[in-house]
Amino acid sequence: MRAVPVLSVVILGVVGCDGSATDPWPEVLTVAASPAWFGEEGVWSVPFSVSNQSSRDTYYLSACGDRVTVALDRRVEGHWEEHSGGYCIAVLSMVPIALRPGETLESRVGLDESGSYRIRLGVSADRGDRERWTERSNTFVVP
Repeated sequence: MRAVPVLSVVILGVVGCDGSATDPWPEVLTVAASPAWFGEEGVWSVPFSVSNQSSRDTYYLSACGDRVTVALDRRVEGHWEEHSGGYCIAVLSMVPIALRPGETLESRVGLDESGSYRIRLGVSADRGDRERWTERSNTFVVP
């Protein structure tokens, strides 16, 4: 199936997972909340937040237009497979979004297929660097 982008913004109050010792961006925290059903649109809307917990470093997030670009991974038979995302229509700006120290970006992504998922983001420490798609959210379930 496909991921359906949802462009609205929400406020979150959830706790996510901490960065690991191998995480290249331990100060960037991505948290997905519980999905909510939007029957008229026929999709599950998954709110998420991205926080820069650094007091001094700015990070740059892969972007498509004015929103962060996400990739979705789905859990299949005990391992993660890329499900969708990580792309942008060429006519939209792909200038990275700056995530300044202490700043949180909130958005949502839509899904129309049940399963266990996680969100991945492209992050770099410099606006001109290529993003590394290693920043992962907690696992969430679409019923």
